[in-house]
Amino acid sequence: MSTQPSLGRVDSMDQFRGFTVISMFLVNFVHHMDNMHPIWKHNDNYFSFADWIMPGFIFAVGFSYRLTVLKRLQQFGPWKTYFTYFRRSIALIVVSLMLYGWGGGFKEWAHFSEGVKKGDRYTNEIHVEDSSGEFEVVKVNPTRQFVMRLIKSNLWEVLAIIGVCQIFIMPVVAAGWLVRFLSMVACAVAHVVISGIFNWGFVHGYEHNDVVQLWQTGTNRSWDGGFFGIISWSIAMLAGTLAHDIMVKSPRRTSAGGRIFCFAVTFMVIGYGLSCLSRLYDIPLESETTAEAADSPQEKEEKKPGDIGENVPREAGDLVKYSKSPMRPQIDKASGRSIVDLLAEPPFVMPPHFDPAQQLQHNENLKRREELSASANELSEEEAEELSELNTKLLGVRHYQYARQWNYWMMYKRMVSVPFILFSTGFAIALFALFIVFTDLCGLHVGVFRTFGMNPLAAYVFHSMIGHSLESFTPDDAPHWYCWVITGVFIGITYLFVRHLEKHNIYIRL
Repeated sequence: MSTQPSLGRVDSMDQFRGFTVISMFLVNFVHHMDNMHPIWKHNDNYFSFADWIMPGFIFAVGFSYRLTVLKRLQQFGPWKTYFTYFRRSIALIVVSLMLYGWGGGFKEWAHFSEGVKKGDRYTNEIHVEDSSGEFEVVKVNPTRQFVMRLIKSNLWEVLAIIGVCQIFIMPVVAAGWLVRFLSMVACAVAHVVISGIFNWGFVHGYEHNDVVQLWQTGTNRSWDGGFFGIISWSIAMLAGTLAHDIMVKSPRRTSAGGRIFCFAVTFMVIGYGLSCLSRLYDIPLESETTAEAADSPQEKEEKKPGDIGENVPREAGDLVKYSKSPMRPQIDKASGRSIVDLLAEPPFVMPPHFDPAQQLQHNENLKRREELSASANELSEEEAEELSELNTKLLGVRHYQYARQWNYWMMYKRMVSVPFILFSTGFAIALFALFIVFTDLCGLHVGVFRTFGMNPLAAYVFHSMIGHSLESFTPDDAPHWYCWVITGVFIGITYLFVRHLEKHNIYIRL
């Protein structure tokens, strides 16, 4: 166990946490608005503004986790300290389930044992491999499937992820920095290894995947990494514990900010460097890959789930989208290309479409938008409407001479791939370093950040209820200006609720 001194209250962390909470509210509220730029939304295949928030929040939790554990160990000893955090972690999981539900349910008593029938099939029918290696459609117990799908995917909202991550890293949270650093490296290596063995197919719900067969979850897909995503999310939490140590060991906050920023840059450089492997999945626009990858209807009908390999889905559309070798890039594709040509797109920039035909269509639409924009004052009513539609449809879209199939090495939040978690955590740590400068050194405090940062759980619960209520006034096709106005109203109302608790010195903590 580490015997290093612990910090008092860190104002910069409160401010950073408050900024993270507000950013989370923004992203959660605008996700369905067509005229909001994709940079404000989760996009799965590249790093957007939305994508640093969850790693940033988990990083902040890791920082506070280390800080408070060291204090409590000195006061109460290991048994009481760890039992308290275990109980709090379970409470976070329960709160998450109460806020977001169970991912399904049973409307009739018979559904517990028979499942839900839709047409001539039951929703709990899956492909199961028999003793001869053939696949057949069978019914599985719906209650068991409900529980396994909950564990695989439906449980994993941010509060539950934090709770389980706290339990997962509990054995090392009070250990020395080298143990926690090596644990972080082990998590990264483990996630790559298990993704190559089974987790890619498991997350994407490939029915022929061995673990999908074992768990009997069928085509159910995970998000935010699912059950095994905890391994990656723990990297962000462990990074928070290491940032705490840097703050403790730095005699002046000036040096702490600089060291933490260097820590952040290391994460971002490694994460971005690994994401460049995704360039080895580029497809020239004149390629016939699309036609080769997708089966004809007849072939699809004849093909059995086990015939197409561990990492290939059954649906023809997914065969185009996802690489057949998502973990093993074709190194020979780097031959004859310059280093610049092998660099991935910078953060916040949308990559090419996965379908060459669709990327060609994007290129044509971009050209058409340029033509209409050049003569904007002379457009007919129909052309003006076409330009407006193109402006919405092409938000974030760029011109490329290649397409790219999806793979593990892109910054992929659904998988919580190692490139994603390293870069996004590094980005969050860099932001924290800026708050050290502005708050701890320059004395700049923003009241809104303080209010949300010191009562984040209360703010989270309020934002969920208020956001659900205000969605009635936010149509999907609302104009850009209205999207920002209603988002401001939403954050303002949430602030008033949390500020009321602050005035009465009420803080909800677990």
